[in-house]
Amino acid sequence: MSALEASHRQLVLRGRPEGRLDGMVEIEFLDVLGMKVKSQYRELRISAAPDGAETDEFVGIPERHSSRYATLIVTDGSGDGFVVCGGLRINEG
Repeated sequence: MSALEASHRQLVLRGRPEGRLDGMVEIEFLDVLGMKVKSQYRELRISAAPDGAETDEFVGIPERHSSRYATLIVTDGSGDGFVVCGGLRINEG
């Protein structure tokens, strides 16, 4: 997967599913407040970040808005990144 677009508080990652030559998976992070991602991933795993992660200081979401955003760990197993966003959409084609 590689980061192809990052603008207007949106991040889109696109790639081919493992073992397939056709088709594309597009992961769209919406209403992005902050991120730390690599330019390419061999594989991609996304999970919720634990409370108190490094992102808390990096982004600084006011408490009154914290319920509107999710902090997600983005990794391929060789180093973690993160995305703080208001939503996530996955499209397979």
